[in-house]
Amino acid sequence: MLDLDHPQSRHVFAASQQLDLILDYLKRITYVGSKERLALLEIIRPCFAALRWLQAQRFAGESRIAAGIDELEQAAEQLARLRDSRAEWLGGELPTDCPVCRQPLTTYGVYEPRPGLKVPKERWCSPCLEVAMPALQRVQSSHEGFGTDAI
Repeated sequence: MLDLDHPQSRHVFAASQQLDLILDYLKRITYVGSKERLALLEIIRPCFAALRWLQAQRFAGESRIAAGIDELEQAAEQLARLRDSRAEWLGGELPTDCPVCRQPLTTYGVYEPRPGLKVPKERWCSPCLEVAMPALQRVQSSHEGFGTDAI
């Protein structure tokens, strides 16, 4: 558990915000077409810059964290380029299957934007997301990363 009175806690929370945003976009990357995948990857690039700044300025330049950030960014790029970026989704209704591996998407929660229309709040392809999860968990860990797993 994170000690909220510890002076480093606010920096752990700052890292957590960036990592949450990265995870949200990694999930989105798993169900959109090739062009959208690369565009979403570009949206999260500033998150990696912010994590590198935190690592250098607030985590004493810890080399294990730096290596983890590099690994996570490479994994995000690998995820965005799965199947040589030939993932196809033709728009319209959000897909129920992954456009890369054709597995059913994992869904979590439901919201109702209009009466009678229930849509999952979150969706992602679990098998494809596994490309990036080990690197994300490393950066979150208390032993090799920012310690956001203590939140």
